[in-house]
Formats: sequence, structure tokens, C-alpha cells
Amino acid sequence: MSVSGFLSVRCLNVSYCLKNPSLQGSIMNETSRRAAVLLDRLGRSTTGDTVETSSATETLETIETPGCPQCGSPTPWGAASWCPDCGYYPALGSAARPAQSEQSARTPAAETAADEKLWQIVPAWVWLLSGGVLVVLSASVAARLSLRADSPYRVLWTLLQVLVGLIVGGTAHVLAYFVAVRRSDRFGPFDLFLRPIEIWRPSLAQLPASSRRLCLAVWGLTAAIAAIAIVGGLDYNALFKEDWATPRAQKNLVHEIVEKARKDREGEGSLEDAMNQFVGEAQPQDELSIDDLPQTDCLIVGYVPDEAKVFKRILLAAVPPGGKLSFVASITADEVPAEAFATLRRRMPDLRQKEPFVESPYPAVWLRPRLMCRIAHTKWSAIDRLEKPQFVKLLEDVETE
Repeated sequence: MSVSGFLSVRCLNVSYCLKNPSLQGSIMNETSRRAAVLLDRLGRSTTGDTVETSSATETLETIETPGCPQCGSPTPWGAASWCPDCGYYPALGSAARPAQSEQSARTPAAETAADEKLWQIVPAWVWLLSGGVLVVLSASVAARLSLRADSPYRVLWTLLQVLVGLIVGGTAHVLAYFVAVRRSDRFGPFDLFLRPIEIWRPSLAQLPASSRRLCLAVWGLTAAIAAIAIVGGLDYNALFKEDWATPRAQKNLVHEIVEKARKDREGEGSLEDAMNQFVGEAQPQDELSIDDLPQTDCLIVGYVPDEAKVFKRILLAAVPPGGKLSFVASITADEVPAEAFATLRRRMPDLRQKEPFVESPYPAVWLRPRLMCRIAHTKWSAIDRLEKPQFVKLLEDVETE
């Protein structure tokens, strides 16, 4: 670019600044007046006159570059038409790039604004879902801490929470199934259980419109799991016992005697002797009423076989009030319920032994002391026998080994 062309550009910039009222106060200084004089001299020159390079250079050198009206930097602009520090361009009235100081000043504010909007990134339904899960977990922990482990109210709380959770979660799952069925004919009734994830895809695609349905499903599932894992109170070990539905024998004399004999086993004497030694320490047993009849827990000590080698009568031993372990009654096979009869028929052959555990007036096949049963009767006779015995049910085995 020639010197005359450069001067023309600079003069145009100065003219623009003079015509802009917002910039007059900042540039009306000695430099702008000298530039105006130079413009006037160039305007009066005749056509075809050229400005000598050396003369123009001297004229430019006499013009002192003022400070930048944008950032106030005294750095000379040189041949450029904008501030080298902040990029301010007077002809445009704006900066080509933001000043470094301005960038530094805006950075903390920008970061603060970004931090303030971080919580807005998470949708409102996610906060609602998380809050509901937290409430369910807190209630479960509170129930566990406030209710004793052996309290029936804790078991009741657990069962109710599981029931409510399954109802709420199941309802939401059914609603999601109906949404999936309306959108596709690939789903059948069994897919409600076999393809739960596929069932929920259409509902998840409708978020946040389907957020209520999702919240109900998650809350219900959380309540059911938390009831089992946190609240607890249920006897899960009972599910793995061989005869988990069989009730235990009462902690009466027969049970205590057998337990003591098991602990004191020394290989000498009989279990009957150990029981008889324990009778003096026994206390009268509590009787429970079943259909207005007293009941007694008895030990099955043997059976009388029939021609088919199936028992036709079982022999029972118990400790009468104030007495010692002895034979107290026998019950025919016809009086034993069918389920108990099948159990006894299956188990008694494996428990046979040669010597009688308790003396009996009947010749019989003797059994090791394992099988317990509950017998209802009218009263104890004068000779320590059960009058009108009735078989009630089998009890949990007594372990003596």
C-alpha cells in the first residue's frame, strides 16, 4: 500500500471518529487535531500531486498516537488501525477480540453462573424419584431401630410393607404394559413377567411425561426390597428345615429330660435312668386347652406291627404329674391322621432298636427316642395313664445325639 493510500485510510478513521458523538470526547485531543490539519492539507492539494515518501513519513512521525479509548493502553498502534492490546477498532466502534483483562474479569463470573445452573441440569422428576426412595429407606431404617427383632409388630410391619410395595410397583408395571401394548403388537400377556425391560422401554421413551409411572414402580420395588433386607423380622431359616411346618414340642418334662440325657451321655447306663434321675428336679408342666381338653406331649417308644409289618398301634411314654417317665397310653393306627400315619410308617423302620426305652405291657418293636407327638385326653388316671387319648399331631423330633 502507498503512503498516500495509508494516509487516506487513517484519515477516514479519524473522520468516522469525529462524526460519532460517543467517541468525540475520547479522541478530541492533540493527535486528532493534527490529523484533521493533515486531512485539510491533503484536500487542498491539486490533482496529480504526489506526496513525497520522506515528507509523509516525517509527518506521521510527528503525530503522537494517543492512548486506546477502550482500554487506555499507551502501546503505540504503529501501522495498524486497532489497539494491539484489546483489539479495539475505532472505525467499527468495537473490539476485534476481548481484552485480556476483560477476559480475566469475566472468568469468575462465568464460572459462578455455570455453578448456579448445575442443579438445573438434573430434571425435576429425578429429584422427585430420589426423594421418594430416600423416604422409603429412612422409614425402613426407623422401623428396624424402633421395633425389637422378636416383636410381632416388626413382622407385621415387614409383611405390610412388602404387600404395599408389590401392589404399588405391580400397578405401575401393569400400566407400563398397557402403554407398550398400544405401541406394538409384539407383546403378549406373559411378557408382563418374561420381558419386563422391554415392557418399560416405551414408557422410558416418554419421559418426563411418564415420570409418575416410573416413580411408582421404583418406590414400590424399593419398599418391598427394603422390608426384607432392612426391616426383617422373618425367620428365613425355617424355610430350609426338613419339616418346617411341624410345630415344636412344648418345653415340658419329656423334652427337658431327653435334652439333659443327651448332654450327659457318658456311654454307661440307659437314657431311662438319666430321665428318672431328673424327675426329682422337674416342675409341674403347663397344660394347653385344645377343644376344652388337656394335652400332653408324648414320646413314641415303639409300635405293634400287624401282619403286613405295618404298625397297628403306637406306644407312648410321658412323665405324669409327680411321677417318672413311663408308659402312659397306646393309640391304634385308625386314630392317627393320614398324614401323620404316612410319616410314621416311613420313619419308624429306620429308628428300631433291640431294647425297650420304657417298659410296656405290650410286646412291640422298640424305637430310639426321636419321634414326638401331642396327645389330647380327658384326665390322668389313678395309675398314671391317659384316659381317652386322642392323637393331635406330630411334633419336631428330639435330638439326643
